[in-house]
Amino acid sequence: MIKLCLADNHPVVHYGMKSYFKENPEISFVGVVNNLDNLLDILGKKTVDAAVIDLELEGLTSISSVKSLVKEFPDTKIIIFTNLAEQIYAPNAL
Repeated sequence: MIKLCLADNHPVVHYGMKSYFKENPEISFVGVVNNLDNLLDILGKKTVDAAVIDLELEGLTSISSVKSLVKEFPDTKIIIFTNLAEQIYAPNAL
């Protein structure tokens, strides 16, 4: 089972992602949060295989913040899910 944490400011994204994966028994949500503090709390307390993070998440200030998460939680894969321009953010995120 893949344990996901979704970190996004928008309730419609929470609803859509949970609905999309509802029928998949291989994926479960261990957290759905709307700010960086709550994300850090979940990552620190639960086993999370992957975190799906919006770059516009409240409290997230830059790609450097995402890179810090990668270093602090090396066993958790970080997936960036955003509507921001790929040409600007993707090269720095890698």
